[in-house]
Amino acid sequence: MSSSRLDLAARTQVWETIKAKPQDIEVVGGIIRKLDECGAIQASVDEANRLVAEAWADVDRLIPDSFYKMLLRAFGWYVLERHY
Repeated sequence: MSSSRLDLAARTQVWETIKAKPQDIEVVGGIIRKLDECGAIQASVDEANRLVAEAWADVDRLIPDSFYKMLLRAFGWYVLERHY
């Protein structure tokens, strides 16, 4: 388990804001900036990449090489590399 990137008060404020489903672009942008500045977004990307790599290692051992296996792996890379 990793340590928190924001203190409890900041995490609570972020979570309460997200739960309120803000529509104001400034509020949404502020939350994104806060999560980016503390490294939470990159940490999430890194964790997603790690989880997919570990899962793929299991799949790779179980499924024989094929065109469809290659497509599945390519799709996984595509999903991880998309930037919104």
